[in-house]
Amino acid sequence: MANSAGRMDPNAEPVTEDPLAPAMTAPKPGEVMDGPLPEGHGARMSEPAPQGVEEGGEYPAMETADEQFGGPPQEASNPEGQQDGYLRLVIDVDDGVLRLTDAAVVDGPLVQTELTGQMAYEALVHGRRVAADAFDDLSQQHGFAPPDDPSIGHSAGETARYQFVARVPLAEVTADELSQMEINLMRPARTTQLAETTSARSGLPLAEAVVHSGEEQPEVVGRLLGVELTESLTPSRAEAVRRRLR
Repeated sequence: MANSAGRMDPNAEPVTEDPLAPAMTAPKPGEVMDGPLPEGHGARMSEPAPQGVEEGGEYPAMETADEQFGGPPQEASNPEGQQDGYLRLVIDVDDGVLRLTDAAVVDGPLVQTELTGQMAYEALVHGRRVAADAFDDLSQQHGFAPPDDPSIGHSAGETARYQFVARVPLAEVTADELSQMEINLMRPARTTQLAETTSARSGLPLAEAVVHSGEEQPEVVGRLLGVELTESLTPSRAEAVRRRLR
């Protein structure tokens, strides 16, 4: 209790309840604050039942991640036996001479782009175009002024040696056809010439498609006749690539 100065008396009896208020009683076993607990259900959360479950009904069992998302990842179906992935060929160009320097098989689909660029390649098997792509002229080199000395200015030059990457879908070539594959590197007369005259999915050689459309024939920069893996890869790597082909 408080003394006359408004301070609590440390020697006074502690007050545990208001004598004028009704006495508090402990809840009976099996009861909660707002009513008895249903028998046989144990503790329950206060949130509403999930959609589709009646109040007081059993909660559904938790689904696993595989059940929620349709099961574990499945192998891609391939009813026609076609292989997904592509053959990646790194080709060195030295003054118009093409030479294979590396090769590998890459998993996943090959995304074809429009044939728009200053330079392009095509891969032919038995005269049929099975892959093609276009890009900037790789023989052109540009130098830019360093940030600390802008007086040097921009410079441009030309090189006779560079590399490009050819990508061929696995479904379009067999191991036995590698030695017969022809890869042509060319410059179209116009940047958009190839995209306007032939489809990326067409089997016609680029030069033939361009001539048929009445356009000027592209300049052939270089040509690789036959892809020989053992010339640039170790025997074990070459065999690993060949095993991934049909």
